[in-house]
Amino acid sequence: MITTSTIPLTFRDKTRNFLANKFFFITIASVCLALSMIWGAVGYYLGMAVVLIIAWANRWKFSIFRLKRTNFFRDIIYAILISIALLFLVDGLIQPMVEFFFGEINLESFDAIKGNFPSYIILLAVMWVTAAFGEEIFYRGYLMRGIAYSLGDKSESWFLAAFISAMYFGLAHLYQGTSGIITTGLIGFLMGLIFMQRKNLWLLVFVHGIYDTIGITLLYLDQENWIADLFSF
Repeated sequence: MITTSTIPLTFRDKTRNFLANKFFFITIASVCLALSMIWGAVGYYLGMAVVLIIAWANRWKFSIFRLKRTNFFRDIIYAILISIALLFLVDGLIQPMVEFFFGEINLESFDAIKGNFPSYIILLAVMWVTAAFGEEIFYRGYLMRGIAYSLGDKSESWFLAAFISAMYFGLAHLYQGTSGIITTGLIGFLMGLIFMQRKNLWLLVFVHGIYDTIGITLLYLDQENWIADLFSF
């Protein structure tokens, strides 16, 4: 009689299977939304903790978040063009209208970098790690992808997932006030649409990083309204 033995699952494998459960995802998504509505970025911090545990459980295979091999030179060129388009569309046209109705975006937390080169460089480095890389993995690679799969992995599912994840993204910027939530949410939705088409996160990481680099640089130069001023008459 031939018997077969199964290799027992390791703690890492059991963790991976548990985290892949749809009920767990829905629970985490709901808790992160609640925390975002109450404390802004706290929902993001919890989400990133979950993302890191998932990455560990999958032996640091970040491809599960759609960080796939790509042509980096091509994606960086695309990212520059997309970032410039976002600056003119959102910062130049949409943001002034939003601020007209809901007040100016609160950027007081960035006042310390104005004219302060060391603080400017440190903020850029932190931004590329926590915002460009971290936020894209959580809001698009984990949250949006998970919502789309939960809803059937169809075109409509991805579109709705882009909208829902954009709400999370906007609420995480609660410290910027109502106008900050709206404009950031809009940017998140546009990024979600790009992710919906490309299904590769690297382009979004570059777009996010380049867009924020320009914004932080303008803050450093005390010219944060420069784009909007180009459209004022």
